[in-house]
Amino acid sequence: MKKEKKYKPTAIARMLGINPSTAAQRFASPYAEKRWGVIIHRRRDGSIERYVPESNLHYWKENPNYVGRPVFKNKD
Repeated sequence: MKKEKKYKPTAIARMLGINPSTAAQRFASPYAEKRWGVIIHRRRDGSIERYVPESNLHYWKENPNYVGRPVFKNKD
């Protein structure tokens, strides 16, 4: 079974040509999981690992110029 690639903020910034600080801010955002597809993994030592799996990169490619608070629509 092939493991899915994990991307950190610097790798995403280089790949998409966005500012590295923008990528870092998106990773630290309270909406990171829902808006940007960031996975937050807590390690045994208590530290936190944040990454974006390859399957969630489409969130970053759809609108790289997104600014502001997201508005989530309810699915009825």
